[in-house]
Amino acid sequence: MSMLINDSEYIQTMNEIKVKIYEAHRNALISANREIISLYWNVGKMINERNSWGSKFVQNLSRDIALDFPRLQGFSKRNMQYMAKFNVIYPDFEFVQRALHKLPWRTNVAIMEKIKDPAEREWYIAQVIKNGWSRDLLVHQFVTAKTK
Repeated sequence: MSMLINDSEYIQTMNEIKVKIYEAHRNALISANREIISLYWNVGKMINERNSWGSKFVQNLSRDIALDFPRLQGFSKRNMQYMAKFNVIYPDFEFVQRALHKLPWRTNVAIMEKIKDPAEREWYIAQVIKNGWSRDLLVHQFVTAKTK
């Protein structure tokens, strides 16, 4: 693609705008992820507070949410069970807001599923944040650690 204006001031302005677009896009994704992680923790808490309603509660809830929000994903029975587990494993909402909202939901699920020891979970969480590991790289780290 060729530029209409080949002026250094124009190019500099265009590049500054591109950086602003990138930053706004990244910030929007971070904000959306923060909201989703908070939502899932709160839904998990509500499920756990009503676990006396029986084994079909989550299944019915999932079905009814799908009926009311047909385009909304993330509220399958299985994922809602993960939300409840997430709330149990991480009861401190401040920790969730401080650390776990930085990780995509699938990464949080992988850590919950693969690591049972709380201190080891926190180590992996810190490593994902520090090193920017993707979920796939994280899972590879689990496999590598088990073979040592």
